[in-house]
Amino acid sequence: MYAALSATMFVPVFVGCSEKASDNKLKTIFVEQSFEKPDFDELSSKIEVLEVFRPEFTDSTMFSNPSLLAIRDGKAYLHEKNWMAVYEYPSGKLLDAFNHYGPGPEEYQYSYHTYYADNEWTVLDMNFGRHNIRQYATDGKYIGTVVNDSIQSLSPIAGGWLAYNRNITEKNGFSKVREKKIYQYTTDWQLVHTYDIKERRWGAIASDRMDFVSNFNGISYVSDTDTIYSIDTDNYTLTPRIAINLGKYAYDWGSLEQWEEVREAEKSHFSILGPVFNSRYFFARYSIYFDRPWVLHYDVYDLDNGELVYRHNLSLEGEYGMCQFFEGIPVELDGETVYGWPVEYVEDDAFYVMIASDELTRIYDTDAINPVFVKIRIKD
Repeated sequence: MYAALSATMFVPVFVGCSEKASDNKLKTIFVEQSFEKPDFDELSSKIEVLEVFRPEFTDSTMFSNPSLLAIRDGKAYLHEKNWMAVYEYPSGKLLDAFNHYGPGPEEYQYSYHTYYADNEWTVLDMNFGRHNIRQYATDGKYIGTVVNDSIQSLSPIAGGWLAYNRNITEKNGFSKVREKKIYQYTTDWQLVHTYDIKERRWGAIASDRMDFVSNFNGISYVSDTDTIYSIDTDNYTLTPRIAINLGKYAYDWGSLEQWEEVREAEKSHFSILGPVFNSRYFFARYSIYFDRPWVLHYDVYDLDNGELVYRHNLSLEGEYGMCQFFEGIPVELDGETVYGWPVEYVEDDAFYVMIASDELTRIYDTDAINPVFVKIRIKD
């Protein structure tokens, strides 16, 4: 069913915004007031392509839809499944790659999340309820392992890490989230502080509705379904920065007790998953179950006024399971229009849009092609 597809497509790793977006004014995205609009475009004419990054893959099985973790000092760091790779940026020349998948004490069996910070790869290896945090040098040399069964996701910060847990109990056949906590650690994994976020608000499958925003300009962010908070790691405070106003289409996940209730609620309500944003624009994907076939919305909002500037509606009818390859916003590449969506890594004046291999086959008429990352800027 579609629930399995959405879990694959929308694993959210939120993206940080700059100091500009973290002023004292709460920015609001007004989804309800523009919900009935059909496809809508006041954006694509403003999209400017800055760079095209074509990472070369010597092994055709290496990547299909990789994550772009960081770009710094003329190098790009990519990850997918068990592979970590370093490329020359923007030429795409492969400089180094490693894969330490395996059962050994220095290996990972499931690289649930991977990060590149402070010249180290950090892999959150979750296997059979045991959470190992494994760290490697840039060239893949093993550094060490930390075991912490509370951690579900990490976010690098200056002088350490932020992590969140998923404190759950089994109820009525699925995981019921009772509370969420954020932990602040030093670089050597000593606990500094614990943050509580809206205790007992969390409901069924709420773990898909909360994740970290990557550290950006020294600030980290976290979402709790309808609000994105900045985290002051010096004073241990959370401050609301972006409110997602769904109006009548929102519902309280914490009130749902059974899986059947979740499915019923999704027929007339929805949640935005995996937003990407900087100080000016907010990209949101969400699915609509109200009618059949299911519809995916790809929206872009202007954070200065909270209004919709772009929408691409995609019906799953006839494209079930393939929608991830024909999604999002249009980008000009080699004189053709292709569609992609911004990845987790973002800069305050630019987004990095990944164009999947399956989308590229439409314009190049070949299956032997790798994903491409296009750096874009939205002109005022």
